[in-house]
Amino acid sequence: TMYKLFDHAEIIAYDSIPMYYYYQRESSISRSDKINNAQIDASRELLKFVKSNYPNIINEAASTFAFENISVYNAYIKYHKLCDPFLLQQIKYNIYSNKKYIFKSTSISWLKKLQAFVFCVSLPLYRYIFQLLK
Repeated sequence: TMYKLFDHAEIIAYDSIPMYYYYQRESSISRSDKINNAQIDASRELLKFVKSNYPNIINEAASTFAFENISVYNAYIKYHKLCDPFLLQQIKYNIYSNKKYIFKSTSISWLKKLQAFVFCVSLPLYRYIFQLLK
């Protein structure tokens, strides 16, 4: 939603003064082991928007989309859950088809690029390394 609002704004201002405080409960949905695949769809919509309206930043939008997919897969590993085979195929496709943008992007660190590379080369190796690091 925010990217659509920013697109229509004539002026955008930033103020570093905190205006509210966010309280996180231990039982909140953001702390549960429920995996939210909707972020893939939201990121796909953002990617479509950028392709249509701002093709000069396609590397960043496509990279964001790919890493949202990786993030969902990471949640399955983190919570020791099996990823639905159809969803896993979709995640792989989404990452493989956008990997060229990841490696072209100048705003992505070499470590994140390495993460994407390992994911593309060997999912079992990626899973093993992720479990070691977490």
